[in-house]
Amino acid sequence: MEIVNELFSLLNTEPIPKQLELTILPLEDDNTSFLKEDIYLGIHFPCLAQLSRNFRSVYKQMKNEVLSMDDEKIGDDMMKVLTCLLLVCPDHATAWSDRRRLVLKKLSQHKQKHDEEKRKILENELYYLDLLFTQHSKA
Repeated sequence: MEIVNELFSLLNTEPIPKQLELTILPLEDDNTSFLKEDIYLGIHFPCLAQLSRNFRSVYKQMKNEVLSMDDEKIGDDMMKVLTCLLLVCPDHATAWSDRRRLVLKKLSQHKQKHDEEKRKILENELYYLDLLFTQHSKA
């Protein structure tokens, strides 16, 4: 889960990344697979297979817990995992389906609240899709 938190925090720190690149990065530290510079987020291509395995493993562990529970904290953790997994494996249909369910669940939880909160949830999802399609336009 540590690698998930690292990538998710890069996605949510200012300035928010607007472009994603899978490339060979000039990394000084062998313990990292990401580089963020201004609005650009780079994922070190040689680490992609290992990242994919790690994200899929965490996803499989959490999947059964999350879909059967109503705990908002676990749902947020699952959304982080799905965000990271889909950045490296955008054609993972089951992950897309689970992400859709979590977004709809969040929207239904805000039924009694202001439309502003629903708007924010949908804007965040559109931002994520825009970032994802900068790299994986055909997936």
